[in-house]
Formats: sequence, structure tokens, C-alpha cells
Amino acid sequence: MKKLVSAVTLLLLAGSIQSQEMGSNDYLINNRVDLRHDNIYCDQKIVGFTAIHGSKKSEEAEIALIKAQLEQVDTLIYMPEVDVAMGYYFNIYLGDGDEALLKDIILTYEKYVSQEASVEMFEKWKALRELSQGKRVVVYGLDYVRSYKYFVKLLLEIGSYDDKLLDFWNDKQTDYSVKSETPLKQYLRAMISDPQNKDVNHPTIAYLYENIADSFAEKSPYRDSIMYRNYTVTVKKNFGSAKQLVRMGFGHMTKARFVKLRPSFIAQLIEGGICKPTEVYIAMAQLYGSSVLLERRYDENGVYYGYDETNNPFYTGEGLFPGLDVMVANKLSDMTLFDFSKESSPFREVKGQIYPGFELLPGTTLADYFDGMILIESSEANEPIEAIL
Repeated sequence: MKKLVSAVTLLLLAGSIQSQEMGSNDYLINNRVDLRHDNIYCDQKIVGFTAIHGSKKSEEAEIALIKAQLEQVDTLIYMPEVDVAMGYYFNIYLGDGDEALLKDIILTYEKYVSQEASVEMFEKWKALRELSQGKRVVVYGLDYVRSYKYFVKLLLEIGSYDDKLLDFWNDKQTDYSVKSETPLKQYLRAMISDPQNKDVNHPTIAYLYENIADSFAEKSPYRDSIMYRNYTVTVKKNFGSAKQLVRMGFGHMTKARFVKLRPSFIAQLIEGGICKPTEVYIAMAQLYGSSVLLERRYDENGVYYGYDETNNPFYTGEGLFPGLDVMVANKLSDMTLFDFSKESSPFREVKGQIYPGFELLPGTTLADYFDGMILIESSEANEPIEAIL
């Protein structure tokens, strides 16, 4: 087993390192790992994986990282980009293997990231359940609520409801969307704000209410701050020292904030003193020669019948960070992790603006933001979960 002892950085900017091309090439050769054949255990307490949404092999890369961690620990806290209630029911699936429940959760997940609501996500969770046998995998959803469906289901199961809420659940036409001012949303607002509601003093129910109430704000709250709040009252409180793996989008995973931008979830954990930068390892996937799911196709009756995909770099991110050609030339397989963390890494010299709108803080380098690049080559697009419903 190969071990990544220290944090590493993952984005390549050829323009910034052009004068050190030979050195960077030698560095890559000496600091690369094949995810197809080597298990990559990370010493850091928190391991993060982020990728462009909608490509098949991204799920395979994530499972490879999860598998490597579970081979070394008995308990893994897993934090996907979902809300509190969906996280709870992912735990239920890991326990009982109810695939009908899993499919419905993933379909609901389309409200979050439509490209990830896929057959590949379904297969990933099946693989995770298999890997979790004999281990303890605990799922925590930390994100802003996007659908009330599983919040309603959970409130009903723990006994915090009246006949009206049950009526909403039993009505197959109930609209669980958060963005619209639906009858359910109006009911939930009144229920939570009712001073006679004794359930507000129950810790678990109060936590659910707090997350539901986030959706009542005139302007959507900053998601990363909600993630941070939820993390502190759940993961930090119950599993602060346990091994943790986070799978979220790029914007939530940087280890430091960018100039003029609010801090990401991971940056807030570091700034809040919950963990040190050296206790976090963030790997980002870089697609090459790959496709992503673009959108679903529906007929005039709203029935799903197919999907569109694209290999346009605007959507796949290919070439977004120049220097990709250096990694491609030195890859070990279609999923190769490059470690840029060593003190000798020329990529520690990358400073300033890495992309329009993304400027590194003064005194920092790219190594302060990310830790490893996983080059993913020739990945097919995800297939929508509707294909197996």
C-alpha cells in the first residue's frame, strides 16, 4: 500500500512553472500513484474529494479513496453534498440495503446536483454498502435544504407531527420544493414559528427545524456557513477525532479563501480552529478526453426518454488549468493521483490569480488550497437515475 503522509496540491499552471518544466516533469514522475492498482491511504484526519459533476469515473475514483481509508480504520464519517435529512436516510440504506429507498433519495438529489443523480451514483452507494460491511460508516448531510421531502418523512418517523403534516405526506401531489411558496412550505413555517410547539425544545427536532427554517430566509443563506454550523453540532460533537471523508463541489473544498470571496466549508473548519491545514488532504479530479452529463430529455408529457452529454471543455473543465499535458504525459493509468506536497515541488511557487475571479491570498501558494490532482482520462458521462426507475 502506498501512503500519502503529507498534504499535496493539485492544480497545474503551466504558465507559472514553464521555466521549471523539466523539474516539474521529474517531480511528477516521482510523486504519482495509480488509483487502479494502489490503495491510497491518507494520514490526515479529513480527506476531501472534489470533481466536475457528471462523469462516470469520478465515482470510481471516490470509491477507490473510500476503500483505501476503510482498509485502515474501523469508523469512517462520510459527508456527501446533501442535506441533513437525506444524510439520515443514506444511513438507513447502508443498514438495510433498501434499493427502492436509495433510488428515491438519488432522484431527490436531482434538486441539488442534477448531473450526479445518476446510475453511477446508485452503483457507488451499493459499492459503499459492500465496503462498509464489518466497518462503521456514518453519513452526515450538512448542506442547505433543497427539498422538504425527507425532512417531512423524518419528522413523521420521530413523532413530531400533526394530522396536517401526515396529510401532506399521503398526498402524492404534494410539492416538496423549497424555492416556491407552496402550501407545505407555508405550513412548515407556521409550525416552526408556533410558540406553542413544544417540540422546539427537543434537541434532534430543534436541529431539523433550524435547517428547515434556513429555507424561509428572503435571501438564501451562505451554504458553506450552514455546512460549518451543522458540522460543529454533529460531526465535531460526536466524531471529532474519527477519520472523515468529504465529497463536495470545488467551491466548498478549498483549504483557504480566495481574495474577495467568502471562505469555503473546508476553509471555515481551518479558520475556526477545528483542524489544522496539515490535518486535511484535498484531492481534485481533472478530466481529460472525457464527457459529462448535460441534461435530461423529456417528452411533451414529462416522461423521461434520454439525455444529452458533452465533451466541451467549458463543461468538463479540461484545459481550465494549463499544464494538463504534463500530467497526461506522465500518467500511470486512466486514474492517476499526482502528489505536489513535497517541499521540492515547483508548484509551491504558484501564486496570485489562478483563474479569473480566483486570486490566492497574499503570502499563499496553490499548495495552501489543494493537495492532490487525480487525472481521470476517457470517462463516459453519467447516465440519469431515471434509466433504472
